[in-house]
Amino acid sequence: MVDLASTLSFLTAPVLGYLNLRAVTGKNVSKENQPKLWLKVLSWVGLIVLTGFGFYFIFWRIFLI
Repeated sequence: MVDLASTLSFLTAPVLGYLNLRAVTGKNVSKENQPKLWLKVLSWVGLIVLTGFGFYFIFWRIFLI
């Protein structure tokens, strides 16, 4: 059960993070309420790191266990 929960969390975290970023930077949010450029860049770096951890976790689960 823990394996399933950890696998799902590693795989869904980048998707949910991307959806959150799109919601905050969408047309429905006014420009003054959107995050500044450095926060957008930090968000993309975080998404890349989350995706990398997800791929590493899947690789680890398939080949190393």
